[in-house]
Formats: sequence, C-alpha cells, structure tokens
Amino acid sequence: MNLYKLIATTALLAVNAYAGYNPNTPELVAKTKPGVVNIVMLDKEHTPIGQATGWVAKTDAGTYQIVTNAHVVREGDYIRLTTLAGVNLWFDQAAQPTYDPDIDIATMPLKNDPILAKIALPIATGSLAEGEHILVIGNPEGLTGTVSDGMVSANRNDAFQITAPISPGSSGSPVVNDQGEVVGMVKGFMREGQNLNLCVPLLQIRLALRTPSDHRELNAPQSTEEQRIDKIATDLAFGFANDTAHGTINRSALQHYISLV
Repeated sequence: MNLYKLIATTALLAVNAYAGYNPNTPELVAKTKPGVVNIVMLDKEHTPIGQATGWVAKTDAGTYQIVTNAHVVREGDYIRLTTLAGVNLWFDQAAQPTYDPDIDIATMPLKNDPILAKIALPIATGSLAEGEHILVIGNPEGLTGTVSDGMVSANRNDAFQITAPISPGSSGSPVVNDQGEVVGMVKGFMREGQNLNLCVPLLQIRLALRTPSDHRELNAPQSTEEQRIDKIATDLAFGFANDTAHGTINRSALQHYISLV
C-alpha cells in the first residue's frame, strides 16, 4: 500500500470511528431544513431589532405551530416568520399564542397552509441517551440554516446538555436525532467553557404542544432575563447536586456563567 492510500484509509477509519458519524447526515439535513424558521423581531416602526430560530410542529389536535423560546418572542413588538427557503408563514389570528417563561417555550399557531404538512418536523417519542449523536439547525449570528453536530453530553434536571456549537441567534433551534426527530430545543449556554450548551427537553415540548391552555398567555407578566437565568441555574444546580463529581456547584455560582441565546 502506498503512502497516499495509507493516509486515505487511516482518515476513513478515523471518521467511521467517530461516535457521531452518520453517513446519512446530508440527507437528514436536507429533510430537516424546510421545517426550520428564521424569526425576525421588529420594533414599532417595523425595523428589525433581533433574530432567532424556530421550527414548525404539528400538535396532537392536527394544527400547526411555530415553537421557539419564550425569551425570543418578548424582544419585539412584531415578529416576522420565514422558512429557510424564503416562504413567509402567517399567524392564525383566531388562535391564542402561548408563552411559558418558566420552561422557556413559546408556541405560535399558524394559518392553515398545505406547505405545513410537508415541512413540519416529527417529534421523537423515546428517551434521549447520553452520548447520542444530534444535529442542530438554526440561525446563529444571522447565518441562516447553519448546521452543527455533537452529542448529548448530560441529562440535567429540567434541561439537557449538548456539545453541538451554538451562538446568539441559535435560540429556538431544533435539536434532532439521527432519525430526523426533534428531541429538544436550544435555549442557552455556559459562558465560561467550551460547548456547554443547554436545551429544553422533549417532555416539556410535548406538553406545550399538547396542553397549550395550561400555559401562560403571551400577554402574561414578563419575566426578566435575570429571572430566567435564575430558573436555569436552579435546575442545573439540582442536577449537579445529584452528580457526586459536581456536588459543590450551587445556583448562585452557576448564574454568573449562563447566557441565553
């Protein structure tokens, strides 16, 4: 075997040995991207003031909604929704958006459109294992349709942790498994560290889509970013307390390191 063949073979073996390697990833990305939405927040003059990510989901009742983070929808007076293919989506004015800052989820009902059945992302039904390979597709720093991958690095109390890179603008990005099913949603990261990224777990998403009447309405009193960070820190501190390797980390220590995206 000559040197070039040896290098090529070694590289191929290294890629296949990578725990997250999935030869179907390009196909998976192409299938998932149509259901990812660019969310632009506008002020009263309809001037863009921020950008984030959401995704199209089908509820148990057969309707379609945009799912994103609660802290996203509070940033603007108006919201513009566009698929990554450039198709505008419209709110169903007859339905009530829901907003729950405690679990950082907002859902926004959409007007019925034939395209929604084609692009809605399937939601997983099984459990999420630590070490499982995942993809994140979102709009970090305005770079729409950015794909990153990684693994589930830990299951916490009311969140789970992933290694896939995220940045501001990634809020609301769907986290999908190798079957193309949504298993969670990006919500923040630890500032002091590398790829210590936090996600809304699947159970909370499923509950938000199943029982919107149990959630706070969009015009509910606004929680501050400090309060939302405190909630995440409390959840993480509880999770760390049950991990003997991190039992000394407390809520106040964690608050300093958390950023919402």
